[in-house]
Amino acid sequence: MNRVWVYLSAMLIGLSLTTLVFGGQPGYSPEPGKSLAPVEKSEASKEAMGEVVNVDPARLSLVIKAGGKELTFRVAEQAAKALVTLKPGDKVMLQYTEAHGMRTVQEIRKG
Repeated sequence: MNRVWVYLSAMLIGLSLTTLVFGGQPGYSPEPGKSLAPVEKSEASKEAMGEVVNVDPARLSLVIKAGGKELTFRVAEQAAKALVTLKPGDKVMLQYTEAHGMRTVQEIRKG
């Protein structure tokens, strides 16, 4: 009987770890404690203007406040060099695309 409980416990722990590792959500946000609501799929380029809340060049992520909401973006490689020039409070204009529930910045303009 004890073997059965040990076996079941091991299976549940393994399943839990598998879910943690491979169970990413499409609205994943690289910042702990912040969730990114899934957005509609679209390949068309869009623009957002707002104020920088947080910038993380190492994770290629950017959070801006626009229209009273905080929006989290992943930054494409070609736009990544602009991240090092940004700081909280800067006004930015972003050109981005949305795909698979993620917003990806293609161009960052400061000012």
